[in-house]
Amino acid sequence: MTFRNLTPILAVFILALSRSSAHAAITYDAELNRAWVKDFPADLPCTLDNLLNMDEAGGWGKVILDEATNTYTIALDLWIGDHDGTETYFQVGGEREVTVVMKGDLVVHPFFIREVDEGLYYRAPRKINRLTLGSPKGAKVTLKFDCEKKNQYSLFVGSFPTDKRKKMERRGYGGELFAYNALITAATQDKARTWGGPGGMVYLCGNRTTLHNTTLSWATKSLTYGMQNSPPLYIADVRNCVFEHALSGLINGKQLVRDSVFRHLDIAVMDYGSINAKLIGCTFENNKANWELKYTKWGTTCIDCEVSPPLDKDIFRTATTATIKTVRYPKLTLQRHVIVEVVGADGKPVEGADVRVTCDRKDPTAGLNTSQKTGADGRTPGRDAEKAILLTDTVKQVTDTPNEPDVREYSYTVEASAPDQGKGRVEGYRPTGNWAVVRVKLEK
Repeated sequence: MTFRNLTPILAVFILALSRSSAHAAITYDAELNRAWVKDFPADLPCTLDNLLNMDEAGGWGKVILDEATNTYTIALDLWIGDHDGTETYFQVGGEREVTVVMKGDLVVHPFFIREVDEGLYYRAPRKINRLTLGSPKGAKVTLKFDCEKKNQYSLFVGSFPTDKRKKMERRGYGGELFAYNALITAATQDKARTWGGPGGMVYLCGNRTTLHNTTLSWATKSLTYGMQNSPPLYIADVRNCVFEHALSGLINGKQLVRDSVFRHLDIAVMDYGSINAKLIGCTFENNKANWELKYTKWGTTCIDCEVSPPLDKDIFRTATTATIKTVRYPKLTLQRHVIVEVVGADGKPVEGADVRVTCDRKDPTAGLNTSQKTGADGRTPGRDAEKAILLTDTVKQVTDTPNEPDVREYSYTVEASAPDQGKGRVEGYRPTGNWAVVRVKLEK
């Protein structure tokens, strides 16, 4: 027997071959085929090598390392953290690329379970159970779910399956996923062996989700079920990600996603009752439908997004359910940032010019930061500026006629003036390009 990368905390690991649990431990339940990791602090998180060492010590035969490819195969359910007042951190990967093949469920446990723990979840002491894949400047991490049949295994964050058949799941409060430079996918990428929990979902129901430069793909239904960005209780930081090959990329909740790609999806942004999404700098391509809007009272706003036509059609219609009895008319809003360039009669940039952009529809909500002064380059604030001009391009709002939304296109009058330089204007401007430059020439 050999042990890899021993840490001081290994001396207090407790090996359990029954359903018992212990703090500061990795325990194994042979009947449930489950390893449960508990009470590892942030400065000494549990690692794959800790899990491998315990497997070798206990003779489980469930964790195998292929050193040539740095691939760990885990043939059991792996649970991280508990709701017993402890905190648990689990770190996967770092300086070297690593692959994890899961032949079981991967659970990040909530720290509070309603109707089990006393009190109210939002008043309970905050505890952290966190799975971290990679690091901001680390090497790639690949996490694969090796399903022999559809929905055999999945990722559960802030949620857990409740029986051996895994036909139900239960949610609590807490549980965190941080993923950097990661790929989370099916081991076999075809529709017969997609991954997902009950209902085919990937359960990201934790109170904090960070996805940077990460791809989620080849799940059965939603790739991000339960994820939402509603600070301070729920925080989701999602940027530079790819969502592909599933029923949906986003589903329900308040969402904020930046600079990401949605492709090869049945419905990229899905309304299952409450979608309220803001998407900034995202790309939509090769989706059967880019959006579904039918239940929510909010909708979806796209800022500086590149949207290819759907392969089938986008879904705009009213619908009700047993719990949603009110007919609602959600809307899709497309907005774009614009830069106004002001030049004098001689064609040279004018610094300090007053710029005003007015919506021709007299809609006060159609523009943001529409009164500006030009800088030394003769332009209003550009990319990464806090107060760049933002204009509504198009609004599509659900009507009583299915898939025939009310489409409103917006145009603007752009005016500029400067002392001793005169005035200028552009009428009927349509913001159809992201960060387009509108040139206004002043004349006395």
